[in-house]
Amino acid sequence: MAGDTGGDRGAPQRMTGLGRPEHDDPGPAPAGDAPDDVDRLYARLSPLPAPRTFVADVMLAVHGARPEAVARLGPREAAWALAGVVSLVLAALLAFVAGQALVSGGTIDLLSAIAGDTGVFAAAPGITLLALADAFPWIETLALLGTLLLVAYCARRLGRALAPGPAPLAGRRATRGV
Repeated sequence: MAGDTGGDRGAPQRMTGLGRPEHDDPGPAPAGDAPDDVDRLYARLSPLPAPRTFVADVMLAVHGARPEAVARLGPREAAWALAGVVSLVLAALLAFVAGQALVSGGTIDLLSAIAGDTGVFAAAPGITLLALADAFPWIETLALLGTLLLVAYCARRLGRALAPGPAPLAGRRATRGV
């Protein structure tokens, strides 16, 4: 290819020194040039390891939380979390059962037949809709919908349990039950 230097453009660049790509590194100075102070300084540079608490410091800075303000799981929070996990597993099982009922009950076959020949629906829409309503797994679908609502309810209650309480107003004494 014209103008191609033969380098692998898709390969990731390895960084050296102060974050300069390796291919931009001019290499050793020509024989006639003596290294100056900057060249000697660059020759001594090496990457520094990250501090041990780097990830924790970044997470605290991003979320703006203090370590004492981090939510702790008490018995109420653990109960809502467990209820949420159980309801989510139940929803997954009911989704599988509902899918199997759609296939074994003939609903999927009926829908594919209607999609393949739209004239059937155009000729007798009432009978076609009655056949779909008869083949549809209503009990499994309603159980799945109820379980998904339970998952949402548990997640909402867990979120409320983990949320910090309102801050007391300045100059007033915080009273309970008012």
